[in-house]
Amino acid sequence: MTKENNEIDFMNIETPGVFSSRGLAELTSVALRAEKMSLSELELEKLHKINQVLNHPELERLIDEGNITLGIIKPQANNSRRLSTDDQVAADLIAEEIKDNIVFSLSLKLLPKDVEKFYADAKEKYPEHIWKSIYDFSQSGPLTFLLIYHEDGDAVNRWRKEMGKTHANEADPESIRGKYAIEEELPNNLVHGSDSKEAVKRELGIFRDITAEMEEKSIKVRDSFPSESEFVLNPGERLLAIEKTCAPRKKLPSFVGVIYRDDLIQRRSPEKQLSKAS
Repeated sequence: MTKENNEIDFMNIETPGVFSSRGLAELTSVALRAEKMSLSELELEKLHKINQVLNHPELERLIDEGNITLGIIKPQANNSRRLSTDDQVAADLIAEEIKDNIVFSLSLKLLPKDVEKFYADAKEKYPEHIWKSIYDFSQSGPLTFLLIYHEDGDAVNRWRKEMGKTHANEADPESIRGKYAIEEELPNNLVHGSDSKEAVKRELGIFRDITAEMEEKSIKVRDSFPSESEFVLNPGERLLAIEKTCAPRKKLPSFVGVIYRDDLIQRRSPEKQLSKAS
């Protein structure tokens, strides 16, 4: 969908670099919400774009018309059959199943308060021991939110068919759970999908609250962090974020930049450029 009048602009949505892998996204989301990190201006713009989509007034209409649903690739995607022992690779393979319908994806780690909200119905529905397994598993690692779009509608049912039934041994052999999930590993059946339009709205609202919190706290702490100009970047490098850390062998906080270079992430202390005296 292109941007015309009040339509949502689904074009050119980029995942911020510090969320580019599930492992890095786990660290980033926790640090942002704990006010220990600030995104660079460029990265903050990317997160803001995602929040604009999630807050757009037309999103609810698209949900009502069946074009939008929410999907999640659960933690420990590597705890599966025929995927990969690497969590990131396994999650990427799952996403590949519906790549043409994903508007954007964003990985993060749920905090206890998020799990309580997201799985509130499960807490009431299941016995305590089952709820505890869901509660613990949902915080066991990073998960990936997927905003899924189907132009022809029926997005909720289409995605749930792709997922397969809750139990792997009852799922269609060609579904994600039927192919890859391990029955004995429940509640890890790899993926989640909202089960109704009302659930899409509720669950997207929780996701939206998390992404809004990360943006707001990044802006809040920005002025207390070093200026981006203090980081000397080499050719091909870009600054993704500035992080408050514990100085080596000291209890005093220091600052490092999260730097992207040639598909590698590194962390480096700021270096002030010194001009030579003429």
